[in-house]
Amino acid sequence: MLPAKRAKRLGMRARPLTPDVYLSSVTLIDAGLLRRLGVRALLMDINNTIVPRDRESAPDEVRAWISGLKAEGFLFALVTNNWHRVVFEHGRDLDIPVIYKSVKPLPFAYRRAFALLGVTKREAVMIGDQLLTDILGARLLGMPCIMVEPQSEADLRHILVQRKIERLLIGKMRPEA
Repeated sequence: MLPAKRAKRLGMRARPLTPDVYLSSVTLIDAGLLRRLGVRALLMDINNTIVPRDRESAPDEVRAWISGLKAEGFLFALVTNNWHRVVFEHGRDLDIPVIYKSVKPLPFAYRRAFALLGVTKREAVMIGDQLLTDILGARLLGMPCIMVEPQSEADLRHILVQRKIERLLIGKMRPEA
């Protein structure tokens, strides 16, 4: 569970390259926090957010976390820049709709997810591992966002270059938990 002081600030910051919360894993986000914030929907990146790049499928603890939040009535959409077969496999496997070829940080896919889930930007949170796509995209729309540490060191070459830039931008910010 997140500290109450931090929970109050989620969604209140508007700095484009600063997540509301920075955590080591999605599994640290709980239903109580999401309810207090009025969040009904979770828009999530896939690679290195819920599925480590060096794995074929989501870890059991992530599956349990998703199942638990679904049982609590939360809605999900996978929002990814990827368009390969594997994203649809993840969507089927987790029973979550997929918005692919998102071109994050542009707002189009986020808006498609809002329409698909029947929520507003204030009722949704973006969760991702990349500052320059997931977090910036959410910020451009004025929605809350949570950044998680990449779940694997493995990644595509251009993403590894992007991560070096992100480390400079993040500075001393470290995951809270």
